[in-house]
Amino acid sequence: KLTFTPGTLQFGDVAVQGIASARTPADPLDPQAPTNPIFVVDMGGLRFAHFGDIGQDALTPEQLAALTNVDVAITPLSNPESGMDYENRKGFLLMQQVQPRLVVPTHDSMMAARYANDLWHCVYSSQSSVVVTRAKLAGEVHCLLLGSASATFQQMLKLPTAQW
Repeated sequence: KLTFTPGTLQFGDVAVQGIASARTPADPLDPQAPTNPIFVVDMGGLRFAHFGDIGQDALTPEQLAALTNVDVAITPLSNPESGMDYENRKGFLLMQQVQPRLVVPTHDSMMAARYANDLWHCVYSSQSSVVVTRAKLAGEVHCLLLGSASATFQQMLKLPTAQW
């Protein structure tokens, strides 16, 4: 059985912090029994945040305080299960609050990918993994499209291939 308790675990030079969040706007934000955890991983001099299936309309001040200096955000931009879609731009609004250097969508759509490309420098990779370094995160905010739909997005939006 897997359970969630907010807090931080340390494994050598890797720290993993769990932050309570809500899967839908209707869900109560209960720190002891959240409907969606956010995981922040500090390692290798970089800070990663995985937002799971977050569905909140906005992050709370407490959540934002725990999400400072995020380098890489792994997050949905369009996810009907959590009430997030291109029309309400909820995923994009959450990223405006966090201001990561790299956004890696976990759920997306053509409309969301097109809007992401308007906001950020979008690239795609057909590889199943990439290497992220601080140097690669310099400059403008990037959006990295991975997964089965990324080739379609690349063709339709004329996205460059990630050089990572």
